[in-house]
Amino acid sequence: MVACNLGCGALGCAISEIAQNQPVTFEFNKPVDPQSVNFTTIQIKTDTGEEPVGQFLVSGSSVTFAPDIQEVGNISFFGFKNGATYSLLIRKGGGNTPTVRSTSGQPVERDVLCNLRVSRGIVDLDNAPPRATLVSPSRPTDVSRDVRIVLEFSEILDRAPFQGSFDQLPVRFLVWRTVVNNGVRECVIDTANEVLLRGALRLDQDATRRISVLTLVPGTRLPPETCIEIQVTARVRDVAGTSARPQIFRFTIESGALTPRVIEEPFLSQQSLDTERSAGEWSGGDVMPARIGGSGRHGDFGLPLLENLGSDVYLWNLERHELAGVRGFIIPGSQTISGADELVSNGEFHFTSMALPEGTRIKVIGASALRLFVRGRCEILGTLDLAGASVAPNFAGRPAGPVNLAGQAGGRGGAGGGAGGDGGSLEVTMGTAANPNKPLFNGKNGGAGSVDSQHGYLSLAQDRGGRASTQWPASGLNSAIVPTYIGVISQMAPTAGSGGGWLTPGGDGLNRSIPAAVRQGDLLGGGAVPAVTLSPLGRSSLVHFLLGGAGGGGGGSHTYFRAFGEPFLWCAGGGGGGGGGALLLRVGRDLVTGPASLIDVSGGSGATNTLVASLANGPATPGGGGSAGTVLMQTGSNYRVGGLMRALGGAGGSAFYQYQVVGGDRLDLLAGNGAAGYVRVEALVAPLPVNLGQVQPPATAANVGALTDRDRVVGLQSRFAGLTDVFPPVWTAYELTAEIDGATVVYSDDPARGSGRRAIPFDSPLGLVVQGTRESGSGPAPTTRPWRQFVGRFDGGVNNLNEDTATYIRFQLIFNYDRATTIRVLSLKFHYQN
Repeated sequence: MVACNLGCGALGCAISEIAQNQPVTFEFNKPVDPQSVNFTTIQIKTDTGEEPVGQFLVSGSSVTFAPDIQEVGNISFFGFKNGATYSLLIRKGGGNTPTVRSTSGQPVERDVLCNLRVSRGIVDLDNAPPRATLVSPSRPTDVSRDVRIVLEFSEILDRAPFQGSFDQLPVRFLVWRTVVNNGVRECVIDTANEVLLRGALRLDQDATRRISVLTLVPGTRLPPETCIEIQVTARVRDVAGTSARPQIFRFTIESGALTPRVIEEPFLSQQSLDTERSAGEWSGGDVMPARIGGSGRHGDFGLPLLENLGSDVYLWNLERHELAGVRGFIIPGSQTISGADELVSNGEFHFTSMALPEGTRIKVIGASALRLFVRGRCEILGTLDLAGASVAPNFAGRPAGPVNLAGQAGGRGGAGGGAGGDGGSLEVTMGTAANPNKPLFNGKNGGAGSVDSQHGYLSLAQDRGGRASTQWPASGLNSAIVPTYIGVISQMAPTAGSGGGWLTPGGDGLNRSIPAAVRQGDLLGGGAVPAVTLSPLGRSSLVHFLLGGAGGGGGGSHTYFRAFGEPFLWCAGGGGGGGGGALLLRVGRDLVTGPASLIDVSGGSGATNTLVASLANGPATPGGGGSAGTVLMQTGSNYRVGGLMRALGGAGGSAFYQYQVVGGDRLDLLAGNGAAGYVRVEALVAPLPVNLGQVQPPATAANVGALTDRDRVVGLQSRFAGLTDVFPPVWTAYELTAEIDGATVVYSDDPARGSGRRAIPFDSPLGLVVQGTRESGSGPAPTTRPWRQFVGRFDGGVNNLNEDTATYIRFQLIFNYDRATTIRVLSLKFHYQN
């Protein structure tokens, strides 16, 4: 041995501190026999006999020990063990002593002995960033479609960054479109629509040359006339952690003819049906829409649509937005079938699916009932709160002096519920014949709640609001006040408001005050609707059962316990509770409510006024309770209901004051309670009441029924289907063959195909929309791309599937029974070229 990169000599090695990845090179004066080089002839051991992991490389008269790199998970381990001390020994030849020999058989003439301590960690052996060279292809243009891509790196790389998915690789392989400029094919870099090139990737470590070789074999033939870009990022690093400087390589692929291809949906099984978002089934070549579920035109329901109030509480205000002077709720175009913002002004939403997580509460308000058509699965695990609002207790009905005072506002109704009636107001000019605002001093009747104009009991339904009491004395004149207590104080007791009605009349507003001679008379409760009996006009359940609750009646202003000579003689009235809302859940597939769920359409309560002895702030006349609303749940497939459905009437308010001995004169007002509401569940086969979970009031046979009607528009949706293409194809057309009222029709976006008619959603008997996305990992990427009515470019170049550079597509079929009586799908094909 004549030299060593560690300065090896008779007295040891000049360099004794080494790195974990340190190669050790020996130079001999004659060519070395490779068979004589091993861990026996060149011993490298710790004091426990542990050898480093690596291999000996022989090249002529040079011998190198090259440490290996091993990966376990994402962690790299190197040849020498960090912190260990190794003894390096090469024995001289003689006798049978194993030693390094020349190719002519001559042994090493003297011993070499060194002690090496692994203290330098991992070092960058060339003190430079790793650099790539594109080895294959060897030319930049007209490259074969079957090319194998090979990159060589200037040093050994750390394997760990290469362990992730293609999306996370430190070397990215992209496919771009090309254009020809002045006879030269150039890459079109469109970062918004980049396509990853995938395939079999391998990273090899060439210990002999101390380089790394990265090879990609594409998964399929490369698309003709495309550009391949290789991005070497700074996430490439050598074993010492030195990052590469970014590099880009590009080459273009040879020309080739596009091949026409077809994707056909045979509708043979449920495998390609998105059952979470579809009303119906397909199998055996037939597409069978469900009876109900709606169009799904508003996409999936999601909490981000609503106003987040914090702590998992959301407000769904059905009149939150305004469009062209009309108030309603806007579903953004990013999730509608039309691609445009859609204003829902009547509370009727058509979702493809709906999920309300456990622990989440949605408060729903608005004039309309909330009508939820859900095409696929509807799962309610949290709270849907459509209850009417109660009014606050102890309303100060008497002002401190002669000022105007509005009566207490009635409680707001839940979505579709009537508002509670306001209490009667005060003005400083009250008590005189000249006051023109006497109607303001009466309480207001409770609102009747929403009701369809075609309801068979329309007049009865509109007469359900709780009655309000008028001012007392009724003339509104101070001169009509009767001072029955010690000759100067009024005991003219007003009557409390009555409760809103529904299945039964609302509770009466009662006046049990003493003395009876000067008290106002009782009030009848709001009217009832015989809803358990179907309408004599044959209305559907949607019309007949979906009624919002009615508000309780407000209390009128009055003069009770006011003394002559006071600067202000009158007291204002209290408000009534709001009526509960009305909720429709009309689900095409599975309807599920969880054990912790709550659906609440109860009525709000009137105020209970606790009076102080001096009556300094009152008493305000209490208002009645609001009646509960309705829950109508319908499913065209399966149902599983648990949790609680509550439809209880609100309590009427009260006021009591005993100001003499027990049994003597007193104020005793009791407003009417609101009537209970109604919960009804309908399925293809009428459910049993015992299977409805917890219902308040308890369910009876009147709360269940068979589904008897169908939606005029229903839809089904496919899962994403993926292509094997590396690059997005050219989408050319669709062909949808159907039998419409006995006649065969071939719909297509290509005017030259079929019947020359398109399957336009909501206009044609059968509508079709498609949506495209790209691959992410091993499946379709989440997408917000719009639903499109065109597959090919037949609409002026926009609104077609090619805008999405799609390699995955899905579709929706929309059945419109307002356009045809019988609709049967026969086949569906998507044409493309690659």
